[in-house]
Amino acid sequence: LSQEHIVVGSTGNLGMSVGLAAAALRMPVTIHMSVDAKRWKKELLRSRGVRVVEHAGLYSEAVEQGRREADADPHCHFVDDEASETLFLGYSAAAKELQGQLEEMQIDVSRENPLVVYIPCGVGGAPGGVCWGLKHCFGDAVHVFFAE
Repeated sequence: LSQEHIVVGSTGNLGMSVGLAAAALRMPVTIHMSVDAKRWKKELLRSRGVRVVEHAGLYSEAVEQGRREADADPHCHFVDDEASETLFLGYSAAAKELQGQLEEMQIDVSRENPLVVYIPCGVGGAPGGVCWGLKHCFGDAVHVFFAE
């Protein structure tokens, strides 16, 4: 694994999870982040040996730079929050976990007793993946609202 390199463009959360996991596996990892990302996240990543590249521009510019870096190296994998089916499905797993918790608590979710979910969102695929999973689990008995 030490011969492989992981690159991600992130506002913080995806970069944290990928960066910390790769560092724990002693894999080289680069996280492209906006200068607006939380300072403590960047400092934590750097303290674990993660290369953090800050971009003054938009989030999309950080992601694009990460893609270019990964494309130039055959031993590099770009974790793409905008186009990864695997990540999208991973995000959707939160819905199945919630469904199990609601069943365990004997909370009925139906058209007559709908589940209303507010999801904070900005950039990235998590909100869409979670919403897709909720619709898969609860159908028309769930109403999802995105809030920025």
